[in-house]
Formats: sequence, structure tokens, C-alpha cells
Amino acid sequence: MFNNNAGYLPVTKNRRIIGLVTRRGVLRTLFDGAFRSRRHNIRRRKIMKTKGSLVNVLNEMKRALPKGVLSIIKRLAKFAEERQFKAYIVGGFVRDFLLGAKNLDVDLVIEGDAIELARFVAEKLDAALVAHRKFGTATLFIRKTMKGIRFKIDVATARTEIYKHPAALPSVKFGSIKDDLYRRDFTINAMAVSIDKKNFGELIDLFGGRIDLRNRRIRVLHDKSFIDDPTRIFRAVRFEQRYNFKIDRHTLSLIKNAVKTEMFDKVSGERLHEEIELLLKEKEPLKTIKRMRNLNELRFISPKIEFDAASERICENTEELFKWYRKYFIKRRTVDLWLVYFMAIIDKLSLKESLKVCDRFVMRRSERLRIISCKKFENRVVTVLSNKKIVRPSEIYRLVEPLSYETLIFLMAKCGKNLVKKRVIDFLCKYNGTRLRIRGEDLKNLGIKPGPGFTKILKKTLYAKIDGKLKTKKDELLFTERIAKSLSRE
Repeated sequence: MFNNNAGYLPVTKNRRIIGLVTRRGVLRTLFDGAFRSRRHNIRRRKIMKTKGSLVNVLNEMKRALPKGVLSIIKRLAKFAEERQFKAYIVGGFVRDFLLGAKNLDVDLVIEGDAIELARFVAEKLDAALVAHRKFGTATLFIRKTMKGIRFKIDVATARTEIYKHPAALPSVKFGSIKDDLYRRDFTINAMAVSIDKKNFGELIDLFGGRIDLRNRRIRVLHDKSFIDDPTRIFRAVRFEQRYNFKIDRHTLSLIKNAVKTEMFDKVSGERLHEEIELLLKEKEPLKTIKRMRNLNELRFISPKIEFDAASERICENTEELFKWYRKYFIKRRTVDLWLVYFMAIIDKLSLKESLKVCDRFVMRRSERLRIISCKKFENRVVTVLSNKKIVRPSEIYRLVEPLSYETLIFLMAKCGKNLVKKRVIDFLCKYNGTRLRIRGEDLKNLGIKPGPGFTKILKKTLYAKIDGKLKTKKDELLFTERIAKSLSRE
């Protein structure tokens, strides 16, 4: 019914139509009572009739926002007024300043032409502008700093969204601020603050979002929310764990029913990839992973995933290792920490199963290569590095150097406190980055002809240096000369 946008289905008996069933009736039956009771709907209507404009949150804005940001918001209000547009700050920005949390990404909604206003603001503030005419949105990047503050402003025309079938990308129509708030995911993200001159700071809260903030509760706006967009299930977990809130009972029942109806099968891999990456970039990703496991959401990555106590230990060790890595190595090379946690999630999958996951989630080429190399070489690397016999530094270097830093952190986290961890740390601290003093010109001066032999000679010399056999440039030259002679006799 959803895929074909059918509002009704005929009921037949002996090939004769005897009645009709509505789409809503089918949903009520499938979801087994998950829809709100009449009492809940009456409560929601009462909340919607209570205008948020009776509450002014200017004092909260002053307490939570740096003066520079508040100053910019006031200038935005002035620019909107000059264009005769109604302007509101909305969504996550409002949520976070009401919570006293830091958020310097301003979301601005305009009842009017957002692109026109954004261009005007960009000129006035000397900001970089990226506009999307099709969606009526623009992003402003403030170039100038105020006491070291840099931030961006997302400007959008107020709009409503219509989902033609489950998990589809919505079709967009421009509308009012009420339309714009109703299309959002959770009540805590569906608040706006007017920045018009006459009522600057007045809160528009049609769905009880501020009450839910106080009660530390995650609640959807309507019953079809997870049918329209199943990725909201991931976002519910993300916000719940970030703020230490609780998903409310009714929203939880809607999530469980959406999970049962395989809604994620209809979601594109790109959107799933984006949501999983955001989840694993949270401050405490292990909490989000465990919550996903409890809600049976990990099976949407792969039905064969087993996230057990051993998997949890990998994540716990990853947290500790990254603190150490950030202290000593982050300037040398940044890492995609979220990918290490993803490796922990799919740890028990085979290479073939991991490739399926990469395809389903449309992994970027670099991410795919790191995951595959980890799967291919993990056993060999661990076998060699955990050997209690003496392993030459050059052998460690040859095994470990081709691997990504994400893979190295994962392997250390998985193996815990043993030889593998010690030897990887030795590579990072002692051997990695070792450079020869000699160059190709030095080999030419020794009479060695350029070609494939060059690389072979330089590699052997590098390994000898890593093993501590060569101290000076003269040592390197003598060694290369001997290697060149031995190669010429082969």
C-alpha cells in the first residue's frame, strides 16, 4: 500500500467487493497497538494549542552562547527584518543552548527566500556561501573570528516534507515555521526561537520539547516517524546516549515494531553509512553500540554480527589506546576512530561477509581498503608478533608498516596487554619513520645502474638500519656496495 501510495484496499468475498480497509487501519493491525491512545492524542493537541511565544528564553541564550555568537544572531535578525522575512533559530542549536551544551552551528529558518537572505548576509559579514537552490537552503561559513570563535550558519526556507512511501527521500514544499517544526524527528529537536525585533527570544514549542528536555526524554512527534524515515531509530539512540536521556515507552514500542517490519531494507546504503558513522563518532561510542544491540539494531549491519563480552573489551581497550595515541601521535597522523569501533563490531564476520557489509554501506574506497587489509592480515600479524621468540625489528616493520593506523589500534585493542601490543608500540615509537641518509644519486656514484635493483638495495639497507646494524652514512654506503655486488653475482 505504501509503495503504490494506495489509501485503501478492497475486501472481497466470492470475487465481490464487500468493503474497504484504510492504510491507517492496516498500520494499526500490523503495529499491534503501538499507535497512541486517544488520551495521548488529546494531550498532544493540548500541547500544540499552548503557544510557546509566552516563554522568552533570551536569558538562557545569554548564559549559554558566547557574546560573539549572540551578536551575530542579532545581526541576522536585523538583516532578515530589512528583507521583511520572519526568522527563527531552530532544532539542535535551540536544544543545546537550553541544555547549556556547546553548539556553534547556527540553524536558521526563514519564512521567505533563504537563498536571497543568505547572499545578503554573506556580503555583509564577508562569509563564504554554499547555496542549494533546489532545496531552498544555504550554508554560511564565517571567515572572521571573534575571540577565536569560528562557526557556520545553515539557512533554510521553512518547509514541509511528504514521504510517498516508507524510507523514501521526502518531497519538499515550502511552508510555515509550524510546518518546518512538524517535519522534524523528536520533540527536543522541534523547537524554535523567534529572532524578530518585536519578540526576540520567544520560544515556539508546539510539541512539549522543553518538558521532554527537563524530563530527559526522547519522544517522536508522530506515530509514522520511523516508517517515514527508519534512520531516526539510529538518531534516537545517538541523542539518548549523548545526553544520558531515555527513549520514552511509546517511542520505544514504535522502534521495536519498525525493527520487526524490516524498514531498514528500504534505506539506501549511503544514508545508513552516514548514520552509523555519526553514532560511532559520539563521545562514548560503546554506550551507543550496546544500546543498538539491545534494540536488535546491529543486525541491520549484518544478521551474523555477534557483539559479545570480547567485542566490548576491544571497544574499552580502544578508548584507552586512543587517549595514549592522541597524546603522542595525533600530530603525526590523524585516525578515523569511528572505523576502529566499526572493525570491532564486525570482528567476528568473515572476509566475505565483511565485503558484503562494505557493499551494503557503500563504504568509501579508503575505508574499504582498511577493513579488508585488517581482515586479510590480522591472523598472520598476530601469529608473528605474539611469538615469544626474538623477532627482528625489520621483520616487525615489514609486517606492520603496510597496515593503517586504524588497523594497528584495533589489533592492539583486541590482543590486550601482551607482546603484540608491545611490538606495535615499538614500531610506532622506534622504527616507523626511519629514513636512510643515502639517496639514489649515491647509488649511481657507486656505479649501480638505475632500475628495479635500486628499490631492492634500498629496502635491504633500510632493514639493516632498523636492526641497528648501520649507524652512519658511510655504513649505509658500504652496505649497499656489498648488496649490489651480491646481486650482480646472482
